Amino acid sequence: MTILTGTIPIEIDLPESDLDTICQCENNNTLQRYFFKNFSHEKNFKVYLTKWN
Repeated sequence: MTILTGTIPIEIDLPESDLDTICQCENNNTLQRYFFKNFSHEKNFKVYLTKWN
């Protein structure tokens, strides 16, 4: 299955954001730990998790 998406059509775009990432994963906790480990030092770093069925 292929899903094509963007931040504007699903209304999660932010004017002050320079990069938005959309991911699919089996384990949100593992993905969240990865992002925090590798990117939490970046200015204004934030992670938002949403589960879609």
